[in-house]
Amino acid sequence: MIIPTVKGAPYEVSNMTGAEIEVQSAAGAVLRKVPAMSQFTVYAVDEALVVPDGVEVTAHRFSGAALAVLGGGGTSEPEGIYVCYNADKTDVLSYNLAGLTNGSSMFNKCTALTSFEADLSSLTKGDSMFYKCTSLTSFDSDLSSLTNGSSMFDECTALTSFDSDLSSLTNGNYMFSNCTALTSFDSDLSSLTNGSSMFNRCTALTSFEADLSSLTNGSSMFNICTALTSFDSDLSSLTNGYYMFYNCTALTSFDSDLSSLTNGGGMFHLSKLNKASALRVLSSIPAYTSGTHSLTIGIHVDFKTDEEVLAAISAAESKKWTMTVQWNGTAGTSAASTYSMRGELIYARVVEENGERMLDWGHYVTDETGYETFRSIEAAREYFGIEEE
Repeated sequence: MIIPTVKGAPYEVSNMTGAEIEVQSAAGAVLRKVPAMSQFTVYAVDEALVVPDGVEVTAHRFSGAALAVLGGGGTSEPEGIYVCYNADKTDVLSYNLAGLTNGSSMFNKCTALTSFEADLSSLTKGDSMFYKCTSLTSFDSDLSSLTNGSSMFDECTALTSFDSDLSSLTNGNYMFSNCTALTSFDSDLSSLTNGSSMFNRCTALTSFEADLSSLTNGSSMFNICTALTSFDSDLSSLTNGYYMFYNCTALTSFDSDLSSLTNGGGMFHLSKLNKASALRVLSSIPAYTSGTHSLTIGIHVDFKTDEEVLAAISAAESKKWTMTVQWNGTAGTSAASTYSMRGELIYARVVEENGERMLDWGHYVTDETGYETFRSIEAAREYFGIEEE
């Protein structure tokens, strides 16, 4: 079989059993031969490949604006050759991807591709497959066999929703990172273990429905998802929650079990968790007897003096957690105003409310002046002459 080629395209050859592929010029002259189980690059646009029966040739990792189907080798032709090559086409009329297992970078930077629908039920490796397909708005394919989706839809900035089956996915590293138009996600992620930066900077994401019961690494998973207001997926296996909800400034409701967490540094930075959510986080983290375990939690300032919340913070510290507590928002509103931890000392001052002198204190205070430091709340009350309430 003779098939055309694309200049600069890297090709992969499989099912070779000693045979060779000839790379010919337009005039039919043999330019070179490709050995078994190799990769090669076409150097001139008018070259052609002579493919023996039973040999499969796949082209991938192309830059450009659209797709073209160039044909395929082998007796069954399970894949064909797919190329992003110019801005003249925005769709492919015929797909035959049944049996495709490795789609790594296959449609990388196909910037004019607006929709995709094909049989990907055998695909296991999809890393960077649609990377920077910036016009892709519609995706409808079975991904039930996919295990590696690293950066698969990274920077698909026009994609608004996703509901394909991801039940076999284990590596979702950066899979939907920078999908800034993505508003909803509904899929089975029950096998996912690595979700690092999976939805990083999905700034429009408001709805998330997925089983995360196997997730262990959630580092930066929802980093800067500034529209996300609630979260209730199963996180019972999560150990690394470093920066998981960092800068999720609208997050107020959280209902998940963190009983396996070891690292929560930066985890809820700038969130405004309500009382129930704060208590849920603080009560579900496990107790340790040694090691370094950090947790950053942003709680709405309305609960700054709530006795239950303060007691839960102290209880978390007694479980050997190094706590960074932020009191975020303005009292009675959702406006942003960040409070930060000042260490283990008590910071206190006297304020007047309805003509009565009261003690304003905490481990975690604002940048306002007028606070004095004390070793205990009792020492602060004695210093200011304020009786215990």
